[in-house]
Amino acid sequence: GSGEVKLSYRLQVENFAGLMDGESRVSPAAVGPAYPGGSVPSSLRSYAHIVELTWKPSDLATLFITLPFYERTLTQYVVAPDGSLAQPYRVSVRGFGDLILNGLYRVFADDIHRVHLNLGLGLPSGSTNESSEAPAGITGVTAGSLQRLPYVMQLGSGTLSLRPGFTYNGLYRRVFWGAQVLGVLQAGTNSEGYKLGNQYEATAWVGRPWTEWFRTSFRLEWQQWFNPTGEDDQLDPALSPLADPLLQAGRRLDVLFGVDFNVTGGRFKGTRISIEGG
Repeated sequence: GSGEVKLSYRLQVENFAGLMDGESRVSPAAVGPAYPGGSVPSSLRSYAHIVELTWKPSDLATLFITLPFYERTLTQYVVAPDGSLAQPYRVSVRGFGDLILNGLYRVFADDIHRVHLNLGLGLPSGSTNESSEAPAGITGVTAGSLQRLPYVMQLGSGTLSLRPGFTYNGLYRRVFWGAQVLGVLQAGTNSEGYKLGNQYEATAWVGRPWTEWFRTSFRLEWQQWFNPTGEDDQLDPALSPLADPLLQAGRRLDVLFGVDFNVTGGRFKGTRISIEGG
């Protein structure tokens, strides 16, 4: 009901390995000859700790404040002058990302269907100048000196972003379903001289509660993101594919299964624990 306040914590773990050229997998060793004296990535592990405060001032509107904290570790190989892979090394970052203010407004509802409009604003609280100590063997960079980390390792966008979208939910008897379309539209160029590419996401789900305290769900999620406009002049595209602003775009489809547990009694009544993987 109106006046509700909820606090949630979400841990999102993502592991990436290898490289893609279009829809083809390529090995770091195959990419190495294109970046002599540079580096080639082999894997990325990302943890996102997401804290969200939800307030429902009325039955028509819901407001969210979301703050993520990221921990990312990137494993790369130094590329020898002959194009072969030399020693692997790791770089890590941790810190807060962009603060997101979001609103949902209900525009239609009946016994089965509900439609909400989303409008969010991203504030540039995340860093865009994360650096780490350079390994030996990188052309033109002194070992141990600070080297700007690539776009994927930066914590924020450095600019305001608009986040429009819509959400649909359906419920009939015990089956629930829905869909959501969201966009992230960057609103300007950051202090490093580039604007991150826009992102679009569409997701659809279906699920069913089996008991008062247990339910399962199935979800498909499609994401597409585009290259930055401009570039960070601290990054040399000739030294790594991750430093090339023309190689950052992509799209992916995730297939996800979820389980939900509701605490129905005791001091933690009203608590919900959700696990989703795919």
